[in-house]
Amino acid sequence: QSNSSGADLHFALHSNAAGERNSGQVRGAEFYYYPTSTNGERFANILKENYDEVYPVTDRISAIPTTSLAEVKRTSSPAVLAEVAYHDNAQDAQFIRDNLDSIARNLSKGIAQYFNVPFVDPNA
Repeated sequence: QSNSSGADLHFALHSNAAGERNSGQVRGAEFYYYPTSTNGERFANILKENYDEVYPVTDRISAIPTTSLAEVKRTSSPAVLAEVAYHDNAQDAQFIRDNLDSIARNLSKGIAQYFNVPFVDPNA
């Protein structure tokens, strides 16, 4: 988490599961970052703010600090772990299946914004 130049980034893509007690009952998208990483937090918030363009339950999108996930804890680069939706929820699983291109485009736009470079849509 020591690099503050914004010249590098560790970005992990996942889908989430609520666990046995709440399986299928939870929806949402989460963007996890290490709490002392200014650039990780900045990137997580960019993704959170942009994701409401594609995710249907906008009040369930969050940027969350964590010290327990190795994907953000054990990297020297600013890091974000994205949980794009809950694959154990039928509606979220359908959202993922139906929107892979939109999700990829949206997250790519966030990466471009983080690096302050223009986003070129390959489908345009």
